Amino acid sequence: MKKAYDAESADRLVPLLESTHREIRERMDQVRRLENRLRLLSDEERTTSPAHAALAIHRREIRQAKRELRRLGCEVEEFGRFQVLIPGADGRLEHGYAWTAGDSGVRSVETDTAA
Repeated sequence: MKKAYDAESADRLVPLLESTHREIRERMDQVRRLENRLRLLSDEERTTSPAHAALAIHRREIRQAKRELRRLGCEVEEFGRFQVLIPGADGRLEHGYAWTAGDSGVRSVETDTAA
């Protein structure tokens, strides 16, 4: 079932998007730290290290957070700044809204492409 949002309902998603972005960013930072730590270990140490298990957990939780956004009908773009595309009233992303990390609200995607 397609999800559809008008401007007001898309704006109501912002607190959830901010929270999800924060979780993904923090977990990505942990993934980078753990990967760097694991690089210093031998192959045998790497597979038995608690850091290896922690890395798997962080990666799984990142996938889960993105899956939750997809369940809402949204798509995550991570090229450059973290951005979430939200479907418009017709359920299509190209007629919807976009939220970029750090923004206080959503903006129309159609306005972005018309400029």
